[in-house]
Amino acid sequence: MNYSVNYSFLNGYRGFAATVAVAALVVSVPHRAIAKSPTEIARIAGATTVQINSNLTQGGSGVIIARDRNTYTVLTASHVACEKVLPISPCREDITYTVRTHDGSDYPVLSRQNLYGNPDDPDLAIVAFESTQDYSIAQLGDSEHAEIGAMIFVSGFPASQERRGVDRDRQFSPGFVSSRPASRDRGYTMIYNAETWGGMSGGPVFDIEGRVVGIHGTGEDGRLDRISESGDRPVIKTGFNGAIPINTFLDRSDLVNFDRASLTIDNSAPSDDAAERLNNPSESIDYNNRGLLHYGNGLLAQALADFDRAIELDRHSADAYFNRGNVYFSQGDYNKAIADYDRAIDLDATSSLAHNNRAFAYVRQRNYRGAIADWTWAIENGRVDVETYFNRALAYAKLRDWSAVMGDTTEAISFDPAYAKAYNLRGDARLELGDLDGAMADYTQAIESDPSYAIAYNNRATLFAMQGNKAAACQDLETAAQLLLEQGNTSQYEFVDDNLGRLRC
Repeated sequence: MNYSVNYSFLNGYRGFAATVAVAALVVSVPHRAIAKSPTEIARIAGATTVQINSNLTQGGSGVIIARDRNTYTVLTASHVACEKVLPISPCREDITYTVRTHDGSDYPVLSRQNLYGNPDDPDLAIVAFESTQDYSIAQLGDSEHAEIGAMIFVSGFPASQERRGVDRDRQFSPGFVSSRPASRDRGYTMIYNAETWGGMSGGPVFDIEGRVVGIHGTGEDGRLDRISESGDRPVIKTGFNGAIPINTFLDRSDLVNFDRASLTIDNSAPSDDAAERLNNPSESIDYNNRGLLHYGNGLLAQALADFDRAIELDRHSADAYFNRGNVYFSQGDYNKAIADYDRAIDLDATSSLAHNNRAFAYVRQRNYRGAIADWTWAIENGRVDVETYFNRALAYAKLRDWSAVMGDTTEAISFDPAYAKAYNLRGDARLELGDLDGAMADYTQAIESDPSYAIAYNNRATLFAMQGNKAAACQDLETAAQLLLEQGNTSQYEFVDDNLGRLRC
């Protein structure tokens, strides 16, 4: 018996990963001397930032904060040192971790202590390794001094499709603090605009004195939201990243077993005049940075005025054109956004962010080949993460190039083996290519990776119905319907409810 199940609504339910990000801050010479130059801070970061690698994941970063005889303590993000199947699961025991120091030496992780156990806890962990070598210890600062407008530097080891694990190179990204929310999930209450990539999670955030004031680990709201392809207005992300303030760790350091007396702490205020420059801008970079603050806070008119002024003062500022393009994108003026992204790329051909955001603008215009070209540029130039492959796969799906969808979703899964949306989309591709068993396996894996992912239940129900297994199809559709109601997604619930009616469940 054949059942015709309507799953065409999925084309409007899936969406692109919204990575409309802001450019990294261009370092300028302050109006008065600061304690350390960016070059000096980069040297400190290079000596104290470490890789944390494993036999399965792409790897993360960390920072050496203490030494007790031959035992070194590294502070990192919990999700770097503790891979979980689900957020509530214990750490997987089949993964082994190593620490690689700046001199290329690898050391096994001897112990791991997590501060993260539930969503109210900070996403922090400490790991220990032993060595007779003398490694530098990072000095910790007072993160209360990292106020809005303060310059910061993020250090870590980004991963790409060609450089993962020990092959990663360190990146040192400048930026400034854009907001300090009172609370955020997992403790990420320091938001900044420094350019970061996957693999830098757990890396240190330094202030202008070269002190660690935070641990990097997430985008503004965790995993990036995705833009609907149905024509709905996308949820634009600022692209700002988040860190857990170092004071959050210090306030809880008694919960982990290590010698706190071995920490080096300097609580003095930094000698930074960034806030004054933002309050009284005079140069192009000052207007650009103030525009970024306005943009991050949703004040688009003020942001546009500041970026206009930044461009007037410096017609060769790729950042200002790029950031103004983001404002136009947020306003739905995709032609102007693309024109500004074009100019940013003309001025800085290496701007992966401009290529990425231009791809989103092309998507909004249904120019999927243009979007594919930009994401292909990012992939070929090594500026790629799981979302880049997933987004390109979605664009290929719009062109019904299912073999290309297969390739890109498989690459996305290699970056993140628990990426439910990639399994789901690969299941769609396999279904279109006639591989029903493979599609069933992928939809099932999507559900196992994210049990709240309603779309995967609906898709698997389609296969059950095609196989004549009405009971299993109805069960999956009922689960999908319940999840959509709980999530408040009434429009998609109607499609699933229609499928329930078709099957007479």
